[in-house]
Formats: sequence, structure tokens, C-alpha cells
Amino acid sequence: MKIRQILLLLVALLVVQASWGQEKVFSVKVHSTEALGDFKMYINPLHPEAGRKAKTLEEAAPGVYTAVVPLSANSFYSIVGVKNSAQIFSTLYLPLEVYMPVDSDTLHFELDVDGYYVGSNETADNRALGAYRRAVANCSRTIWQVEASDEARLRSMLDGLVLVADSIIENGGCSEPVKEYIRLWSYTAIYNNMYSVVRNARREGHDLSFDAFDVTGDVGSSFDCDIAAVFPETTVLICDALRGEPTMAAKIEQLYTVYKNSTIRTRVAEAIIESFLKTYNYSADFEGGLNQLTAVVEKYGIDKKYIADYESRRATIKGTPFPAGVQLRDAGGNVVDFSTFKGKYVYIDMWASWCAPCRREIPHLKKLEAELQNGNVVFVSLSIDRDENAWKNSIVEHDLHGYQLIDSENKLGSALNVRGIPFFVIYDKDGCLYMHDAPRPSSGTPLKEMLEGLR
Repeated sequence: MKIRQILLLLVALLVVQASWGQEKVFSVKVHSTEALGDFKMYINPLHPEAGRKAKTLEEAAPGVYTAVVPLSANSFYSIVGVKNSAQIFSTLYLPLEVYMPVDSDTLHFELDVDGYYVGSNETADNRALGAYRRAVANCSRTIWQVEASDEARLRSMLDGLVLVADSIIENGGCSEPVKEYIRLWSYTAIYNNMYSVVRNARREGHDLSFDAFDVTGDVGSSFDCDIAAVFPETTVLICDALRGEPTMAAKIEQLYTVYKNSTIRTRVAEAIIESFLKTYNYSADFEGGLNQLTAVVEKYGIDKKYIADYESRRATIKGTPFPAGVQLRDAGGNVVDFSTFKGKYVYIDMWASWCAPCRREIPHLKKLEAELQNGNVVFVSLSIDRDENAWKNSIVEHDLHGYQLIDSENKLGSALNVRGIPFFVIYDKDGCLYMHDAPRPSSGTPLKEMLEGLR
């Protein structure tokens, strides 16, 4: 690289670093082939630190919209137009040196709205991004309509996303950042569209002979960059690429071998650990899983909150006593100690008045209670309602009897790592966990026979 090029690159980097975190006025002139009506627009800087709230572009004059927007570190922005209740998405590349005049503090750009397309034709970069947006949209609209058995056509459509990207990159006169963005976009678009293909194949009972990675090839090193982190699919795509590794530790070791970008490493490692926490069989080998997780966290400097999260799931192990500190109360506000049920098996229904699936289980639960011929089993309906009046009204509405208790802080649910309700657990005669995630009342005869057999 020539000295002049190096100096220009350093200057550009300094400009980005100096600008990052600042807010500037963005002014956009909208050209439309038809009346905009109640057209609304939102803009959001694309950057690895996801979570910024999109800014509303307010109409300052006919066809001119403005907003104060945080500058993107990479000059990419997401534009969302809302027209006739439909959302129109676009990605723009708006570097300051192109769109902000030297004597101005406002970033100016223009947009074309044509039907359900929004984009900019001001630069080769944005024309290229608009062209690829159309290609992705066309594929997504039609690929789900193709029969799963027509694999040649499906493969051709997905290959087409790569071919169009290659053509735009080679002939579109794009800058290097936009070329990199379009290349990554092609991989994520293929990965997304494979969901439609797989869903159709399952519905048709067809086993596909290829997957997304057969189309994209090995894309690992391509995602080892900051811009990859702006794509929502990146984390799950990389996790899927690591699916061949047998253990959580092996996946993360491979991740750190292939990827050097700290943002990618952190996001994917955390996703792998979260999957491990959700699927690990704690009852089988609690200490072994804890040792495995601790070793990974310490080796790679991962947040130790995951160790605490793991340890908090000890209550899910069969034989673990009912969690201390969980306060159960009846409709009269009286505290009911769980030791009240000692000597009985306790089938607990965790529910809430606002939960539709919970309400659908109520008739099945009442039927089960009425028909069960085993005095060793008691039923406890435990609400997690924060609104106690709503809970009490629901008790009357559904004519509920027996042990109707409330845990408005959901302490039992937290201790048992309950991710959704309705959820059912069984405790034994000694107050220890007998079954985590027990069958629902609507499962019918198998649950009834199991409860009848508890002695």
C-alpha cells in the first residue's frame, strides 16, 4: 500500500473515532411516484452494540424529514418506512465525507419511494445496496412456494443470491465496506431462506439433501469482523456452523480458534452457554456440568454470571428440598408453609389468570382431581399473578376449589428455572422434588395412571 493511501486510511479512521457517539441532524428529501399520505420513517445506526432505539424522522417540510441521530461507527444505517401499515426496509451507506458538507453540521441524503421499495440512488454504494435488497426480497417472496421435492430449483434460487451478490460486488462500483456488507448479507439471506425451505420440506415429508452451508461454503472467516455483528442472524449462523462439535467446551474452543473478533467471540460464546444452560440434564450430573462450565468461563474470561445461573438451577434436581424463601399465601393473605403437605405427593400447577394456555388446562385439572382415587396426592394451584384481585376473580370465575395459593414474586418459578407457564412439578412425601416439568392435566390417562401409582 502506498504511503498516501496509508495516510488517507489513518485520517478516515481518526474521523470515525472522533465522530462515533456524536449525534447529528439527518435531513432526508423523499421522492415518491405517488402521494405519501401517512408515510412514516425511522432510522437506526447499524453497529455491533445492538439495542439503540430507532429515531423517528419527522416531516419538517413537504417531502423533507429530519431527526437527530447517533452516528454509526461504520456509516451503515437501517431505514424503515411504514406505508399503509406495511413496513419497507432498506440499508444505506452514509459516510460523512460524502453526505455532510464541510461547512454544515447536517447530514443530507435523498430517498426514492416507489411502491413498496425505499432506497437511494445518489451513490454507487446505495444503488448496489438497493439492488441487492430487491434480489433478497424477490427470493423470499417466491422460494416458499416451490415444492420441497424440486431441489434443483430451490438450490438454483439460493445459488442465485450468491451470483447476484458477486455481480454487484464486481460490477457495481462499490466501496470496500459495502462489498463486505453485501457478501455477508448474501450468506445471511441464504441462511434465512433455508428456514422456508426446511419448513416446507417437513410439511411435505421430504428429506432435503442439502443445507445452507452447502450453498455458502465455509463462511467462518468472513464473519470475523465488526460489521458481521450488525446482522441478527450472525450469532445463530455461527452456532449452527459449530454444531458438529460434541460439547459446549469443544464448540467454544473451536470458536476461539476460528474467530479473533472480540464482539463475535463474546456473542457466540454467550449464545452457546445459554443453550447449554437450557438443555443440560442437571439431574444426571450437576457437579460435572458445573465443572465444565466453570472451566470454560475461567479459560476464556466469560462473564461469571453464567456460573451463578447454573448454580441457581440446583433446585431442579430430583430429590432437592422445596426451595427455602418461597412464600406461599392463600386468598385470605395467610402464609402456607410447604411443610403443611408433608406425607403427601404434591402436584403443583403454576399458572396465572392472564395466561390463556393455563386457563385451557383448568377443566382437565378439575376432571383429574375429581377422578383420582389416591389420597396420597394433593393438588396445589399456584398463581404467579402480580394482580391479586385478578387472581381472586379468576378463582371465582372458574369455580376453583382446594389449595389455591399465590407466589406473586414467582420465587418458585425462578428457583425451578421455569421459562413459561403453565408448568407442572411434583414433590414427594418428604417435600423433595419428585418430577420437574411433569405432564400437563390435558395429557389425560398417562398422567392419571402415574399419579394413581404414587404410594
